[in-house]
Parts: sequence; C-alpha cells; structure tokens
Amino acid sequence: MPRPFAPFPVAAPRTPTTLHERMRMVVGGRSFAAVSRATGFNDETVRRYLSGGRVSVDFIIALAERYGVSADWLLLGRGHPDGRRF
Repeated sequence: MPRPFAPFPVAAPRTPTTLHERMRMVVGGRSFAAVSRATGFNDETVRRYLSGGRVSVDFIIALAERYGVSADWLLLGRGHPDGRRF
C-alpha cells in the first residue's frame, strides 16, 4: 500500500530537555511581572530563574501548582507535563 503524500516534511515538536526550557515552555509568552504575580516571587528573581540562573525548589513548586503541571516533569523531565502516565 503506498504511503500518503506529504507536501513537505513535518518535524515533530522538540521536547524541552532542560529545566529552564521546561520552565520557559510553561510560562509561554508571559512577562516576568505576570509570572511574579502568579508565583509570589520577585520580578528580578523570576527573570534570573527563567534566564538560566540557579532555581529554588520553592519556585519550581509554585510554578507547577500555579500553571497546573507535574513538578516531577518540570524538575526532571519525566512523564507527561500534566502528570498523566502513558
């Protein structure tokens, strides 16, 4: 059976591999100030964390709770962002 024709190659979305990539994926296009308000952390602290600085466990927990993602996925990249098991 012939394979369906694809007019152009379609790449699968890239899976974020680092903690900072996953954090940036979670916050999307939100500003540092918006993430600050949502998590209760100072704007400058949020900027530093999202820009690659050392991240506190408290921030990871706040981000996971506020944006509804699995802390295990956020921290370690294991499982699914919303905590589902495959």
